[in-house]
Parts: sequence; C-alpha cells; structure tokens
Amino acid sequence: MRGKNAGIFRETEHFTPEELQKMTDQANIVYYDNFVPKVAKGRNKTNEEVNTLGQGRVWTGTQAKGNGLVDEFGGLEKAIGIARDLAGLPADKDVRRVVFPAPRPFLETWFGADDRSEARSEEVQAAVLEALPADARRAFRYASLLDQMQKGQAILMMPYELRIK
Repeated sequence: MRGKNAGIFRETEHFTPEELQKMTDQANIVYYDNFVPKVAKGRNKTNEEVNTLGQGRVWTGTQAKGNGLVDEFGGLEKAIGIARDLAGLPADKDVRRVVFPAPRPFLETWFGADDRSEARSEEVQAAVLEALPADARRAFRYASLLDQMQKGQAILMMPYELRIK
C-alpha cells in the first residue's frame, strides 16, 4: 500500500493540485516560519523588511552590504579574525577549527559503518585484508592504530616490529 503522496517527486508527471499545495506549504514553512525570522533577528530588521529584500533574489556583495544583509567582505580567514576580536582573544592567539560533522577515520571510511548502512562484518574485513599483500596489511594495521590514537585511546607498542620467518 502506498500513501497518497508517495509519488510526489516522480519525474514523469506534474504535481497534482494537492501535491502542489503540499509543496507550497512546506516551502512557506521553511522560508516564512524559519528563514525570514532568523535573518530578521540577526540583522535587526522586521520580518517584512527581510521578506521584501528576499523572495528568491540574488544580491551582489555590494548590494547585500547596502541592504544590511552582510557586515563585511571577506572569506573564512576574515570571519575567524572578526570572531577572535569579538571573543576578546589576542591577535596572536591560535584558533582551533572544528569541522562538523567530524571527519571519519580512514579505516572506518573503508570498513566501518556510515549513517546509511550497518557495519560490515569482521569476516568481510578480514577477507579483504587477507587479499592484500603483506606490506599493505601492515600499513592498514598501523593506520588502525593511528585511528585509535586519534580517538584518544592509549596505544602500547614496541618501538620495533618483530617478524619471525
């Protein structure tokens, strides 16, 4: 059984009047109920002023600054400098950048779970690693240790590798 809006994004047909209304309502919620009030609050403007400026328009940087939609021109470095000043940090104070979402460790990218799938089984991991040359398996073992260290786990290992032939 399918819901009445199950095919709303089909590429072969136009929206029905009900689907069009649903899409319009959703767009209005995102724009009028969420976006406009946040911009208005951040720019010290009324919702009506922001809506008059917005409505899908694209402004150049100069136009946006003239309309009070931006404060300064510049990129990430400029924004970090301004944030540092606003926080009252000395100019020579190093700033640590945190990336969200946090990057996944290399081995987890290859063998681990992601948001859309379950973790691959240890048997699959072992089979893939076994198929690699011995030098590659060693490299993956050390990469795994580095991943664990990055997660804050203590790693105890000898300062050499012992191979018995």
